[in-house]
Amino acid sequence: MMGRVTGAAAIAAMLALQACAPEPPPEPKPSDGFLQAADRTFVEAAWAKVAGTYKEPATVQYRGLTISEDAGERTLCGESAEPDQLWRGFVATQETGKTSFTVLRQRDNISPRAVTACKLLVRKHMGQKSVDTPEVQQAIVQSGCSYMDVEFWRAHKDHCYKTQTVAGGTPAPAPPP
Repeated sequence: MMGRVTGAAAIAAMLALQACAPEPPPEPKPSDGFLQAADRTFVEAAWAKVAGTYKEPATVQYRGLTISEDAGERTLCGESAEPDQLWRGFVATQETGKTSFTVLRQRDNISPRAVTACKLLVRKHMGQKSVDTPEVQQAIVQSGCSYMDVEFWRAHKDHCYKTQTVAGGTPAPAPPP
């Protein structure tokens, strides 16, 4: 008899504790940390388009979100990945006065370690005459950038290095290459 009372009391105590437990915090949103309401609205709209390019949009993760803008467009740049997959860059651009986005996702197999070197080479040489020099070609090969997704990386260079806004920050010019 004592065991049943103790078991019932334990269940009652557990239910009382559950009733007092705070609700779990909401899932973080891509726009968390952006200070301006217009930035938060833009980030949510752009992220919805990026996530929509995956088979399971609700499972897609993001990191390193940056808004890059000039007079004619705003772009959300960052990285995204499905669970247990490699992080890949994306560029989601919206022209001023338009509601649609152009979304490009990185579709190459550059190693995560090579991405940093490739970004520097792309910013400095893509679209320049210097890209055809033997020294630059050798640097591209040695850095693991030989098979880069040229369409993505050109969009990344053209759209992601303007006036930048990051979560928790204010607009600032992009750092030089």
